Amino acid sequence: MLLRWGDVVLRWVRCLTLGIALVSMGEAADDRLQSRCVRPRVAKLEWRDYFDPINDKVVEIDQWLNELSDFDRELAEAEIADLREQAALGRIPRPFGESLKRMREGQFVMLELRWRLAYGSGRPRKLRQYHVEPARLPTVLVALHKHLLVTHRGKAGLSSEEQWELQNVEVRKAFFRYAVGEHADWT
Repeated sequence: MLLRWGDVVLRWVRCLTLGIALVSMGEAADDRLQSRCVRPRVAKLEWRDYFDPINDKVVEIDQWLNELSDFDRELAEAEIADLREQAALGRIPRPFGESLKRMREGQFVMLELRWRLAYGSGRPRKLRQYHVEPARLPTVLVALHKHLLVTHRGKAGLSSEEQWELQNVEVRKAFFRYAVGEHADWT
């Protein structure tokens, strides 16, 4: 595949804007991702946020944002809104691995939007948001659950197995939200 320099520069700028490290210009496995988030469109898709507002992990995100300085909070919220906007316009840049990941269980596909937010003191925070793209709602993205990825407890790092299990707990919460809201189209 031949790329024009303009395409290369445009991809690089998009990746820098979203805080995504450009790993490769080749076609990766994730480049075959079938998602509304990667098919450019003029009309923006509707985000339906079906988060559980009292879930401790959803509340933790709001608490973390509120602990930031006004300036950092505005930047973090803008970065979160920007990736969601890019997804709604079908403009998640390739390669997808840093900002969008496909997850499958049962009869539907769930996707994960990913952020690495370096605001405030301490380590950068990794935010994850899980969503589905229901076939019966072709202009809708349904956000089911979000959380800050846990990579450390205190000063000790977690093993990859511990981190994997903690994230799987959050993924299961998203699947539960899917099942709870499906009958009412997540409204």
